[in-house]
Amino acid sequence: MSYHGNLPLTTGYTLVDKNVLNTVRMHDSWSDSIVVSVATDSNGRPYPITITECRVEFDNEARTVLRAPGSGQPGDCKAWKEGSVKILSKEMKILDLENDSTKVIDGITYPLINSAGTMTFSGQYTKVLFPCDRIGYLDDFKSDENVVTSHPYADEQGTESLYIEKLPSEWDHLTEFRPDPTHDCTLTYHIHVIYTGGSYATIPPTADDPNTPEDETDPGIPGYTIPNGYEIHTITQKVLNNHDDNIKIMRHLLSKERGQDAMQEKYKYSNTHSDYEQYDTELASKQYASSD
Repeated sequence: MSYHGNLPLTTGYTLVDKNVLNTVRMHDSWSDSIVVSVATDSNGRPYPITITECRVEFDNEARTVLRAPGSGQPGDCKAWKEGSVKILSKEMKILDLENDSTKVIDGITYPLINSAGTMTFSGQYTKVLFPCDRIGYLDDFKSDENVVTSHPYADEQGTESLYIEKLPSEWDHLTEFRPDPTHDCTLTYHIHVIYTGGSYATIPPTADDPNTPEDETDPGIPGYTIPNGYEIHTITQKVLNNHDDNIKIMRHLLSKERGQDAMQEKYKYSNTHSDYEQYDTELASKQYASSD
């Protein structure tokens, strides 16, 4: 789908100074910029064009941001591969376990309409990039496990927190806590550059000089015209997963378990699930502490 009317798609008239943004980590604040400029022709002159507009996307809801996962993405998670800058710019709540509250991850700010010059990306990537968390628990004194997973698609529902908005306030037992083990993902953006064309007049050759050898005579420079057009530049960025809070989240989930007294009061039984295998917190702590 094109958003440039009848303008022709061209290549080689404009430049960006980098095609890879800095590697960043989910939830960390960051900022990076690219510079768009006019390329030079075979005679070393800037092409006779004027850049009138640069932007990341013409339709913020178009699914033109590509996501390629790195190692570790679980086979049971069909995480999104194409998304929109609108979703990446959405804020998302996460647990603030230090203050027994929640806090907001802002999302990214991407370059809006801009003329030639610097275009800056900034902000924080949210958990929408790593949507493969999985929680299992037992409740209502039943032996069938309840499984809740993150929403794997890049849409409005994908910006809702699994831990804040999708889990019950308490349960009998935690049976599984799998934070998304995907190590990283690479995002691909497309920079659209619209320009107004122009012309170079022919530069005639210099008058013949009998004292100048024929092979050194200035041949002149032919003129040419470039019509209005647009170009698309591709830039990528690697985003690392963030495992800093995994152990804290695990302890938070364990705190949702009903104790012996609460279980007996709720179900009028003298014991808990006889077939329940205690969640291995020591092993899990080691696993999450070694994540990078």
